Formats: sequence, C-alpha cells, structure tokens
Amino acid sequence: MRAQRQIEHVAAEVSKAAGQLSREGHGALIVLERETGLEEIAESGVMLHSDLSSELLCTIFAPRTELHDGAVIIRGDGILAAAALLPL
Repeated sequence: MRAQRQIEHVAAEVSKAAGQLSREGHGALIVLERETGLEEIAESGVMLHSDLSSELLCTIFAPRTELHDGAVIIRGDGILAAAALLPL
C-alpha cells in the first residue's frame, strides 16, 4: 500500500510541475530511477536528498538559477540530485 501511495505522490508532483513549467515555456529533464541505479549520474550533479514537490522542481528549472542546467534524478519519492549530466 505504501508503494502505491509513493507512486501516486511522485506522479502527481511531477505532473503538476510539468504543467506549470510548460505554461511558463520552460524545459525540464526529470529522470525516475527504477531498477538501474543512477548513483554515478547523480554524483555528476548536486546531491540534494530532498523531499519531492512540484514547487521545488519548478524552482530548480527556473531560468538562470544555478541548478537549472542538467537533469533532476528522482529516487523513490525524493529528489536525489539536480544539475546531473546525462550520458549520450
């Protein structure tokens, strides 16, 4: 049951942030960690280990902020890192 609530929370927050960012004309790279660990990719950015919220995602991807370039890595129901460099 907890896993289902976690999935619903992540989906709701990412969806809300994507809608807001789209309305403002801002892009975002959001990666959801699943079976494949993304620790090495996360470490290329800034480790946050923070709660996930649409407000924080929108703040991270606001233009001309320090963390807006690169990807956000979501692990479980939290933000693991921001400004992570994704491999080609």
